[in-house]
Amino acid sequence: MDTSRNEYHEDDEQQLHPNQRRTSTQPKKHKNDQIPNVKQIPIDQTLRTGIAQTTIQTSSEISLAARSFATTRYPFAPFHVIFKSAIKDRSAIDEIVKHAKNEHKFDLKIAAYRHKLSENGYSLLVFVENIEAFCFLNKDLSWPSLLAEAEYTIKKPSIPPQLCLIVLNVSLNTDWEEFVDDVKERYPDVVNVIRLKNRNQRPVPTVKIETSCATTRESILQLKQMNIGYINYKVTEYLAPAQVLLCGNCYEIGHFQKNCPLKDETICKTCGEKYRDIKEHECSGQAKCIRCGENHKSSDPKCQMVKSYRAALTRNLLQHPVENSKRYANDISPVEYPLAFAKQQLPVNSIKPNYPIEALIESTLTKKLDAFLNEIKSEIKKTHESIDVIREEMHAHLVESNKKIEAVEKQVKNIDHEVREQVTTLNNTIEAIMQTLNDISNLSPEHKASIAPFIKKTRQNSKASKSKQ
Repeated sequence: MDTSRNEYHEDDEQQLHPNQRRTSTQPKKHKNDQIPNVKQIPIDQTLRTGIAQTTIQTSSEISLAARSFATTRYPFAPFHVIFKSAIKDRSAIDEIVKHAKNEHKFDLKIAAYRHKLSENGYSLLVFVENIEAFCFLNKDLSWPSLLAEAEYTIKKPSIPPQLCLIVLNVSLNTDWEEFVDDVKERYPDVVNVIRLKNRNQRPVPTVKIETSCATTRESILQLKQMNIGYINYKVTEYLAPAQVLLCGNCYEIGHFQKNCPLKDETICKTCGEKYRDIKEHECSGQAKCIRCGENHKSSDPKCQMVKSYRAALTRNLLQHPVENSKRYANDISPVEYPLAFAKQQLPVNSIKPNYPIEALIESTLTKKLDAFLNEIKSEIKKTHESIDVIREEMHAHLVESNKKIEAVEKQVKNIDHEVREQVTTLNNTIEAIMQTLNDISNLSPEHKASIAPFIKKTRQNSKASKSKQ
């Protein structure tokens, strides 16, 4: 499993944001101290250390410096803001925070920042404080168009473990493309779906899911399952392996360079030879690890001893929560803490855990349950508010509809009254015509002959008027 997302190098002086202070739990890391990038945790095995043979158990006691290093690093890899020329770091950071507050109504928490010069230009490394800030900056629309009145490009870090989860028991015979499409269709916030591999690079029935939203991840973890392709898969939290501390001077595990026992000598990370002055050192160019003797550099994170130490360190951190971490941040002397400088490893049974693992699990579950309940209360409140708004809109719509119905009914009544009046008038006219016709039929032949010209003229006028129409 890749842990490179938590890596950074402090080859330039780091600056803290005004609302942050360096705590005593964060020892300053030397520019040559290495953070290995390892993809998997191997099982216990016997490894060579030069001529002697040393066995590293996964239940080894871990040096205090290594525990301190693994528990006081920044939890998120930095965002690289790349400019063509140098800018004022503080001004750019203030603009990012101000833009988030004014344009997006988001309180962006910056843990620290520093700059770095490279071939690509001037890079400003921005470290966020929490997962909400990481999700916010991970969106392209969250960034302003200009920073410090200059154009820039952004190099985003990998998705951190805090946004990942593990899906168990995914058959190796599953149609992978169809599986990925189903996951992304059902869960739009999923960014990547990765089939994990063992140390022999063979796929295993375990899938890593990377999301872009912390809320989506937490909701899935609360359900403890994902429904993909009409199948319910078990889901568990993704725990990244701990970072292993390598000395930048002797490349041994478990101590900082400033506490290295080789005060006047340095070991070449390539050939493994000691030298006092780098100008006088002639490297053979043939890689040889000073820990296991294999043909790879001493700084190679894939060294089997580094992998075994990482497994032991991860287990140790889970079994023994860090307490009084201020002790680890200060100077660590070989007299007070001999294990920080010793190559041999003693059984972890010699140390009694300060807190039982059951209490740690119970505390974690309680915090997650409280957070889940608070989220449910918040959603219920939002739902009630939405219902009230819908009720008010429906009431207003009903009142308006009633008014329209009353107006239509009134108009219908008026039309009905007018129709009745016209019918009455028509009936009276018909009766008068019928009476007139009856009177004409009762006339004598002399009277009919006298009015015949009048009737004829009337008919002609009627025909003329119809032809004109």
